[in-house]
Amino acid sequence: VLWTGNPLVAEMTTALRLAMRTTLLARLQEDPEFVTTAARLCGEHHGIHQAVLDGEGLRAADLVEAHIAGFYATAPGGDGSIA
Repeated sequence: VLWTGNPLVAEMTTALRLAMRTTLLARLQEDPEFVTTAARLCGEHHGIHQAVLDGEGLRAADLVEAHIAGFYATAPGGDGSIA
């Protein structure tokens, strides 16, 4: 996330990824539709990246929020909550 130009965002994103890594990997490994899910998640990442490149910070933030909530709502092994 260094391409945002904001080192705080990069550090926070890295910290969140490391904190959630075990949960994320476990849920992805349990997903019987892993290929489809991975393609959807990658597409969402590209959309977030494009919004940042386009200077659309609010849109990027909305896409990040939807990305995270959507993953936890559909990922196996959980109750749909983020925590």
